[in-house]
Amino acid sequence: MPSLIPPPIHTWWPYLTIDAKHRILDDPVQLLDREVSHEIASLTGVEPRSNWRLNTADVQYIRHQTEVVD
Repeated sequence: MPSLIPPPIHTWWPYLTIDAKHRILDDPVQLLDREVSHEIASLTGVEPRSNWRLNTADVQYIRHQTEVVD
C-alpha cells in the first residue's frame, strides 16, 4: 500500500510555490490536493499520490516555519 505521508517535509516545504503553501495552510489536516501533490512529487522526484496527508509533526513544522517568517 502506498504511503499516506508525503516525503519528509523539510525537503519540499521551503520550495513550494506560495499558492501551494496557502492551499495547505487553508486546511493542513485534509488530504493534499492533486496540484499540491504533483508539486511535491516534482520537487522530490517521487510519484505523486492522491492520498497524501500531513502528519502532526509536519503540521507543527509548518506552524513553526510560518511563525519564523511572521
